[in-house]
Amino acid sequence: MICTNNTSVKESVVLQPPPEAIIGSARAEMFIIGDIMGSAMQNLDQLLNMPSGCGEQNMLGLSVDISVMNYLKKTNRLTSAIKTEGTSFLQSGYQTELIYKRSDCSFSAFGNSDAEGSLWLTAFVTSEFGKAQDFIFIDTNVIVCAIQWLSQHQLKSGCFKNSGKLFHTSMKGGVNDDISLSAYVCYSLQELPNQTPTTISIVNDSLNCLRNALSNVTNPYTMALLANVFRNPEDATHKNMLLDKLDKLAIKEAGMTHWKVPNSVGPVFIPQWYQSPSAEVELAGYVMLAYLSKPVLSTTDIGYVSSIAQWMVKQQGPYGGFENTQDTVIGFAALAEYSAQILQGKPQATVKIYKGSLVITTLQVSDANKFVLQQTSVKDIPGNYTIQVTGKGCIFVRTNLRYNILPPKKESTFSIDVAIDSVQCKPLSQFRINTTVSYTGNRNATNMVLVEAKMLSGFSPAGDYVNELLVQPLVKRVEYDNQVLKIYLDGLSQGVTHTYSFPVSQDFVVGKQQPAFVKIYDYYKQDENAVTKYSSPCV
Repeated sequence: MICTNNTSVKESVVLQPPPEAIIGSARAEMFIIGDIMGSAMQNLDQLLNMPSGCGEQNMLGLSVDISVMNYLKKTNRLTSAIKTEGTSFLQSGYQTELIYKRSDCSFSAFGNSDAEGSLWLTAFVTSEFGKAQDFIFIDTNVIVCAIQWLSQHQLKSGCFKNSGKLFHTSMKGGVNDDISLSAYVCYSLQELPNQTPTTISIVNDSLNCLRNALSNVTNPYTMALLANVFRNPEDATHKNMLLDKLDKLAIKEAGMTHWKVPNSVGPVFIPQWYQSPSAEVELAGYVMLAYLSKPVLSTTDIGYVSSIAQWMVKQQGPYGGFENTQDTVIGFAALAEYSAQILQGKPQATVKIYKGSLVITTLQVSDANKFVLQQTSVKDIPGNYTIQVTGKGCIFVRTNLRYNILPPKKESTFSIDVAIDSVQCKPLSQFRINTTVSYTGNRNATNMVLVEAKMLSGFSPAGDYVNELLVQPLVKRVEYDNQVLKIYLDGLSQGVTHTYSFPVSQDFVVGKQQPAFVKIYDYYKQDENAVTKYSSPCV
């Protein structure tokens, strides 16, 4: 993010593939746009592109859609065409999430098939459904009943006791203790547009507990959450005290401000640019939102928030999202609010890209085209480049450097083996596939795990395979789409072996039958995986 006020600002960009890059494979592009949300807006279909399979995954996609719609509405960019498409996404996400509503009005990853509702997910759903009411019909009874369920888990102290399991352990971000969990529930209820007497009572009781707990809070993530919770005028002292503490803990360098989260783990393979852990992006996003929720922003506040935004922008991936899903939700909301409140000027700037002293590209950014993503390819790699912005406004420059490497050698984190029995070859082949899996990584247990079995050409699952699999250990859901059978597992414990068996049958004969693959992976850490293959026993 390069901001200038009738001056000229230069930034250096070094395009240097790592030594292990295959020679000749490097390529790069530079993207220029006059809007902080431009990169994300151009790539919404890329931000959360994993298949939806449970109540957690569906809500992550839905919440980003809601943030997009709110941002477009605030910036007067919600055209009728975008509104029509966005509304259809929200309606689909809403109807899908209702599948995971339990009979007691709570929500969980797999609804009534789970042992109990999830406090965290129910608070998340309640808040997002309330925001979605600006755009689509949401049954108010669903929200009211969910709030009632949340109230039943509120302790006499005003804080909340945890309930249920969250399959996506990273989705909680830094919410890993009673105070931060209670702060998150309180924050979610405060975000509801329509505050009922019941909601207000729950929030007030929760605030009392959180005020009493303030002296014991040392985790910066929890501080950032609490700074958002203490939004009423009578809590201004608490809010300012937390922001002051956070400022003392902040890392300030090169015009940027950010925080470290205790015990957070960065990327295993450090790239040339360092992308911070998800919880740190969330923390920075919450601090931004805390400042932006102030009734009046001082010039100092604006400068401080802008320094956080500078860091946040550098954490974005090539499509405008962040490393994970939940940090994309919070980061997206923070940058959208920042753009809506602060970056509403009319840019008028010239962008020049230099290779040495040679100008290779000149682009103009104005109010007329500030939402247009301008692109230029960079062919001379490796190389040192300079981006010069002259004029007025904030311009966003993203450089994507891509290259190919040979697959890195890594320790296997899963074991998978396929055996075939009950074979009948005529008139058409039938047999059972027995997939034996285990987790061999260094964690005690995984997140949700998917086993994906690609069908041989001409074959499909047979009989009552869905119900047959659902009674097998840890199986939470079964899907079949595009010749792939997906088995969702309730996580795997380290070193424990399970076998999953299902029948397949041949629908038509295919010549030169090729093997098919079976893959197992952690849904939220997809680099942890294992693959094997199988062939028809009747060939």
